[in-house]
Order: sequence, then structure tokens, then C-alpha cells
Amino acid sequence: MALLMGGSLLLGGCGSNGAQDAVETSAVVVDMKQAQTGKLTLQNSFVGTVSPQEMVYVIPFASGTVTDTYFEVGDQVNAGDVLFKIDDSAAKLQLEQAQLSAANVRQQADSALTTQQESANIQMDSSRVQAQSGYDQAQIAYVQAKNAYDQNYDDLSDQIDACNANITQLENAIKAASSSVSGGNASSVVQMKTQIETLKGTKKQLESSRNSLVAGLQQAESA
Repeated sequence: MALLMGGSLLLGGCGSNGAQDAVETSAVVVDMKQAQTGKLTLQNSFVGTVSPQEMVYVIPFASGTVTDTYFEVGDQVNAGDVLFKIDDSAAKLQLEQAQLSAANVRQQADSALTTQQESANIQMDSSRVQAQSGYDQAQIAYVQAKNAYDQNYDDLSDQIDACNANITQLENAIKAASSSVSGGNASSVVQMKTQIETLKGTKKQLESSRNSLVAGLQQAESA
């Protein structure tokens, strides 16, 4: 009986030490820090094409060679600001033509008060003035057509090329969107098709303006 009790005490003591070891082994070390306030920054990156919200073509009332500019690329301008200075040589030719026409009118008025010989002389002078006036008018028309051609032809061609490039880019984007399995591309395809139609209309207007420049120069050269 005493032997059994001793065995029970021995087993009970061994069991108590094993549980204590298990508790010590499962302990977890935790670092403690003071809570602080601050800012969290979230950044997103996107891929896209930057395009202007609105494009405005500057078309002067009179054609000519630009001699001075009063702005830099990127400057903000307002309605009424002077942007360019155009060569006034064509305008001077027009003034000379007007002066010749005025002289012709004065000579015709004076011819009524002169003799037949004087009238004949005045008529000869008037014919000379008219011939000179016709020549000056032809020169003015040629200068204006040549200036308009030199100034605008290359620019119009560049704009037409840009329209073609944008149309090709949009058509490729439509093909890529159409091959995608995503259903959200339908609205994007419709928008891109609308942009293509707008670009085609702009291209047609630019081609018409360029053809008018060529026709005007050919007509002035044949005059």
C-alpha cells in the first residue's frame, strides 16, 4: 500500500513539471510600439494618349509672308492679341494700283476740257495707265497666291498627314478592342469610330484648302 502511494506521488510530480515546460516553450515574444498619426500615400499609374481639348486654326484676313511673331510656344493669348506681322509689300502694290486708278480718273475728267490733240495724248496716257494697272493687278494676284501657297501648303500637308496617322491609330485600337473578350469595350469602340469620322471631315476640309491654294497659284501664273 505504501509502495503504491509512493508511485502515485512520483507520477504526479513528473506530470507537473512537464506541463510547466510546455507553457514555457509556447510563449510568443511580441514587440510593442507607440501608435502614431501620419499620411498614407496612394499612387496610380495609367497609360494613355494626351490630346488637346480644343484645336483652333489661325487664319488671317489677308495672306502674306510672316515677318515677326509676338508669342512663344505655350504662351496664353487672348482674343484681339497681335500674333504675327505680315509683309505689307502686296498692300503697297495695291495702294500704287489705287493711286494709278485715281490718276486715270483725273485724266479722264481733264480730257473733256482739252483739245482733240491733248485728248488723244491723254487717251494714250490713260491706256498706258490702264495697261500698267492691269500688270500691277496681275503682279498683286501672283504675289498673294505665291505667299499663300508658300505659307500654308506645307502646314496643310502636315495636318493632313497627322489626320491620317490618327485615323490609322484609332482603327488599330478598334481592332484591338474588338478582339478583346471584355464587354466594356463597346462604348470605347463607338467613341473611337466617332473620332475617326470627325478626323475624316477635318481631313476633307484641309485637302480642299490645299487644292484651292494650288489652283489659285496656277491661275495667277497663267495670268
